[in-house]
Amino acid sequence: MARVPTWVVILITSALLFGGLEVSSFLVQTQTDLDIERLRVAHQVSVVQFLSLGIFIETLEALFWTVAFIELGAKLAKSPLFGAVLGVVGYSVVFHWSGGINAILVTGWIVLVLNASYLVLRERSRLMAVFSTVAQKIAFITLAAVSLYPAGA
Repeated sequence: MARVPTWVVILITSALLFGGLEVSSFLVQTQTDLDIERLRVAHQVSVVQFLSLGIFIETLEALFWTVAFIELGAKLAKSPLFGAVLGVVGYSVVFHWSGGINAILVTGWIVLVLNASYLVLRERSRLMAVFSTVAQKIAFITLAAVSLYPAGA
């Protein structure tokens, strides 16, 4: 079986990640109080401040819940898949439980797609896998900034 090119994996990851988030925005009609508070706080800072802090936080999240969990799973349990599953459960259920089932499902989708992509890309190049994961999270926060800070506002 022929190996799928890396750029195709990254493109599919983007489509699944952002397509899934778009579908979830239609299915989830109400936002949690936490999300509303985040939106309120976001409008009190400039877009530059939002992106600076957001990119930093999203990068740390990507490095921790995806890269660290998968690599530690590979090293300690000899199973990168085990680390990926722990990362999904940790990020969605443990880290976002207070947001309710909607928050768990949405964040679970995000980390599931990122961790699956990381596992596929890791077999080719760990550096490319890390780069792709971090770039996807940066694209995510940039998309959030575009929706929170419309042009001309």
